[in-house]
Amino acid sequence: MLDAATVNNSGANVNIESHSRSLKRKRYINAINYANFNNDPLQIIFEHKIFARKLSIFALPSPCMHDSLELSWVKDEQEEDLEQFECLKILIPNGEHVLSIVPDDYCHTPAGMTISLPLKAQILNNRQSERYNAVKVEAILTQNGCFYEGNLVNFNTDTLLVALNETVNPELRWINRDAEFNVILKKQDETVYTGNCILTATREYNGSIFHTFQILDSRIRRFKKKKYRGERFELQSPVQISFMHPLSTERCRIQAVDISASGLGLIEEAAHSVLIPGLKIPEMEMNLPGGTPLRCSTQIIYKQIDEERDSGEFRYGMALIDMDPGDHSLLLNFIHQANDSRTSVCASVDSSALWKFFFESGFIYPEKYKHLSNEKNHLKELYDRLYTKSPGIARHFIYQQGSRIQGHMSMLRSYENSWLLHHHAAASINSQNAGLHVLNQVGSFINNSYRIRSLRMLYLMCYYREDNRFPKRVFGDIAINADNKAQLSLDSWSYFHCYRDAEIKAEIQKGWTLDQTTTGDLRNLEGFYQRRSGGLMLKAMNLSGGGGTNDKILGEYAKSGFNRSIQLFSINFDGECRGIIMADQSETGLNMSNLTNSIKVFIINSEGLTRDIIHSFIHEVSDLFKGENRIPVLMYPESSAEELDLPKEKSYTLWILNAEASDAYFKHLKTLLKKINH
Repeated sequence: MLDAATVNNSGANVNIESHSRSLKRKRYINAINYANFNNDPLQIIFEHKIFARKLSIFALPSPCMHDSLELSWVKDEQEEDLEQFECLKILIPNGEHVLSIVPDDYCHTPAGMTISLPLKAQILNNRQSERYNAVKVEAILTQNGCFYEGNLVNFNTDTLLVALNETVNPELRWINRDAEFNVILKKQDETVYTGNCILTATREYNGSIFHTFQILDSRIRRFKKKKYRGERFELQSPVQISFMHPLSTERCRIQAVDISASGLGLIEEAAHSVLIPGLKIPEMEMNLPGGTPLRCSTQIIYKQIDEERDSGEFRYGMALIDMDPGDHSLLLNFIHQANDSRTSVCASVDSSALWKFFFESGFIYPEKYKHLSNEKNHLKELYDRLYTKSPGIARHFIYQQGSRIQGHMSMLRSYENSWLLHHHAAASINSQNAGLHVLNQVGSFINNSYRIRSLRMLYLMCYYREDNRFPKRVFGDIAINADNKAQLSLDSWSYFHCYRDAEIKAEIQKGWTLDQTTTGDLRNLEGFYQRRSGGLMLKAMNLSGGGGTNDKILGEYAKSGFNRSIQLFSINFDGECRGIIMADQSETGLNMSNLTNSIKVFIINSEGLTRDIIHSFIHEVSDLFKGENRIPVLMYPESSAEELDLPKEKSYTLWILNAEASDAYFKHLKTLLKKINH
């Protein structure tokens, strides 16, 4: 392993001699003392008196006050006889420049060197941008099947200086200077950068070879290209970001110039830039005006010359990789409010205004209220928690004029990787476009948020009835037109109720049992579903691939103070799975149609299955719904209810969108609703 001081300063090039400016001794002594403060060595260039060969030696400076400087060799013993050499110059690191001094006089000893400082130092313009010392960063290089290990010495936005030891890397001789390298940088075993580079310079020192690599990538493709992307907004008020640089561990502060809920635009001076396309920043703080710091992890996606500003600046794009769901809600609300003060996302809502809106808009109609009225106190308390505490499992979108709510839509994380769209409503008085505004807000949220890791938004779900024209046009028609069930699918369910106080007097035929669901049962369900539908339903419900576990989402509900339980039971005949019942439980009223607090029945093979048998098994599962008498039941396939002579009350269509394929959805909305902004 190289001496840290040697490694941290060995990036200086000594062969570029542009002396356009100079510094007086009083000023360049400050640079020497700063090097002492950081334990950074100076580089001393010697030339052999007879053979004219160059020798480069590193020495640590002592604190300097006047015209004399003491230097201590970094290496304990010098291998060369310095009496045979003449000191040509001493190089002092100074940010984006290197200072060069020619001693008036000097003498050297086995321990170091004493020099008389000249009146001026020349500024060598050998760097387009300042280099920064790397701290404990592992560098891994690959080329043509060869693998090299070393450490990053220093860096700037364009280049990387990597030290490779010949003992550790016996295949160094196979390096091809004309071919590209892939460079991986790791900090504490975490990969923080991967990119393509070319080798531009090589030099040897103290048993190691120092390679200067030019970074080739000014843009990376982390995500699949999309036509409809989240909107970015120019910032009227400053948003400052700060982070500990993953390569140097220095604290960096940069101001953002534009923002979206999926990323930021930044401007940096080219000479002092610390950002590299592809660099991951594991921990970053974003400071909104007047708000608390929001924490996130990010990655630099691109770098370009900012043509609208001074040519000495770079513009960077930074993508959000992960963020606490609560912090992300605050960011979303800031952006939506900045764009339109009438819109809000997960902002605290006046509960009386919300309930008034639900009734005025007709969202809670008489028949629905008849079944909700007995739970009204519970519902008030539940929605107070949902709309004032912004739990991570829910999002709500409001369009509001003054204190009057005119449009509303909400989302609920229902399964491990799926969010349910529901409760879309608009007041009919003076708010013709309110429903479209909130639909647009939700679209913006999806576009900007599905890549945020902690949100787990792989799928979007929505239940609607075929006789409801608006959701059928917005959701149903797009699935039919897209005709790609891997991206967007529709599945129909029968809907009826189980009444727990009803007497069940059915004699179950021998051989029929209700058992815990096995992995094999889920694979049978998947095989049946793929033949019948081929859609996304089982993936969205986390039932495909023999899965069925939803531990993380259950934990998120508990963390937010809400109840959630998912239990699976198999309807078996002589050990053969004929169907699966899901006890899909949540808080009563979390979805006002209670579709998230229901019994879901999947019929795989109805042979021999009767109305009495299925009724008995549903009734048995309903015992899990303590304190509830009227429990919704959803049955798939929809035709099964009719085959089993069950009292079907309604039909629901389950719409599911793969979030990665959202372009098709927004294209449909654009043709359907001209005021959609995507």
